[in-house]
Amino acid sequence: MRPLVSFLMCYRNENAVFLKEAIDSVLSQTYKNIELILVDDASTQKYDFLDQYSVQFSGIRYIKNDSNLGLTKSLNKGLALAGGEYIARLDSDDISLPNRLDVQVPFMEAHPEYVLIGSRFLVVENGKEYEPIESREWETEEIKNTISSQNFTAHSTILVRTASLRKIGGYNEFYYYAQDYELYLRLLKMGKIKVINEILVKRNIVEGAISQKKRRQQRFYAMLTMFKGFLRYGGGVPFFKNFAKSLFLVTMPLRIVKCIKNLPYFKVQR
Repeated sequence: MRPLVSFLMCYRNENAVFLKEAIDSVLSQTYKNIELILVDDASTQKYDFLDQYSVQFSGIRYIKNDSNLGLTKSLNKGLALAGGEYIARLDSDDISLPNRLDVQVPFMEAHPEYVLIGSRFLVVENGKEYEPIESREWETEEIKNTISSQNFTAHSTILVRTASLRKIGGYNEFYYYAQDYELYLRLLKMGKIKVINEILVKRNIVEGAISQKKRRQQRFYAMLTMFKGFLRYGGGVPFFKNFAKSLFLVTMPLRIVKCIKNLPYFKVQR
């Protein structure tokens, strides 16, 4: 029998259209041995269509937090319930292509030395699709060499061994943002990581969805991981360059950041 995969999705007041599309993309997988764990982080918005899904698909497990815990703690609550051999992540506004698990699971079954794989992905923004520069194939050694200066894949693309994820204690709850980036750094101690050379996910980017304040917070938590990565694997000039850039954007007044955010140097995350 094919191993069970637990799709883990967390949301709070997500756009109902995006959430439904994300769920549909899970239920439409050509790989059929799955469960879907939905963690509602105390949404005030109601989603009546979820009742219909629960009737049609017995593999949906639903949790609603009593208060807003944030993504990291919500992910760990979902992880605690997961019965699958693998965890597949998907943000609540993203889409998994139908063949995603039929590509990722056989790779992991054939390569037990890998604890996590991601994939290339497309971005959907303002009605247009494109593949961003950071979407490409990555191997373990290259990831180790660059993790101190950048993240290397989208959180929604990953498939990770549940046992490995639990062994390292799940997501680090100190990291309110950039929790995936920090997770990858710890998983590198458990085994190999790879981004496979196939597009398996579409990411929806909504203009204005993340405020400048939250972007600063994300960058701050990412800087902590960059520094930990530097202490473990080094990083040379790219680390110092990107760390200095991040420090500048975190410490400068928002009005100055807004003036420079469209400069080409600050658009490229390298």
